[in-house]
Amino acid sequence: MSYLVRSACLTNFESVARAAGLDARAMIREAGLGLDSLSNPEKLISAEPVCALLESAAARSGVADFGLRMAQSRRTSNLGVVGLLWKEEPTLRKAILSMSRYLRLHNEGLLVRIEDWEDMASIHVDIMVPAGVVAFQAVDLTMAVFHQLVRATRGDNWRAEIIGLTRPRPRDTAPYERYFGQQVAFEQEFNAFVCSRSELDAVMIAADPELASHIRQLLDARLGDLPKSFADRVRQRIRTLLPLGRCSVERVADTLGMDRRTVHRHLLREGVNFSTLLDDVRADLAALYLASGDRSLAEVAEYLDFSGASALSRWFRGHFGQSPRNWQAARHQG
Repeated sequence: MSYLVRSACLTNFESVARAAGLDARAMIREAGLGLDSLSNPEKLISAEPVCALLESAAARSGVADFGLRMAQSRRTSNLGVVGLLWKEEPTLRKAILSMSRYLRLHNEGLLVRIEDWEDMASIHVDIMVPAGVVAFQAVDLTMAVFHQLVRATRGDNWRAEIIGLTRPRPRDTAPYERYFGQQVAFEQEFNAFVCSRSELDAVMIAADPELASHIRQLLDARLGDLPKSFADRVRQRIRTLLPLGRCSVERVADTLGMDRRTVHRHLLREGVNFSTLLDDVRADLAALYLASGDRSLAEVAEYLDFSGASALSRWFRGHFGQSPRNWQAARHQG
């Protein structure tokens, strides 16, 4: 599935590329994005060529922290109206929940969610890209921008307990330690900021809840104009949550800012149900994982949130009409 993003995600690309000795406009044309992607922040472009563009820029210039450099002068205004709402919410938690609801107006391939446990919380930033798409620089850029947003809200002295990045550990970690602090960790399961729950719930004195309410009304109207079906939105959430072992209808509903009954009601209007969508996504991912041949059945079962390889095999036979091994053998023969 291809995700669309506002070309505002390329803010500062031209200046950072020029400083690194690159011809930014030639690279934009080579990526097939069109030069207006640099001048029209509201233009919708595909996420895959953006990821490829950033990886190419880092490789050609030898600037391994290219994404971080793009993020350094970002402002909440780069998120448009969503960024304006962020500044007016009364707590960081409410700002994140609003972003979770409205972020797809800016970027369809990003999901933001909160996980609470005891007196701590983690802010997860899930970057959705198709299998095989390298997005190391996109991860850097996205997490760095989010870090900037939080500091703009909580102050320049804000520090997370841990900042986890899924990207491989770079040879030189100094730029990351300077940007995020010594608490950055690489090759993690998730892209996440870990902090105390009190940090999320501290009241922002300068916020204007009444203005925030008006902005939400405007954004709700814009959400209503989006052509993407509700079922597609649920599929997107399932694909993100499934490998985490947390893919219940309640959790999907939470990422959408609604309760489970509302999710079921919206799906019913489109003639589908949650179980069917879950099965469809599992089938897509099962085919993807098994086709590569480099994962064991136990690993695939874990990714798809089954209790074990035998449970996966039973489900697979019911869905595909044959065992996973026979399916793999038939695919290799073909």
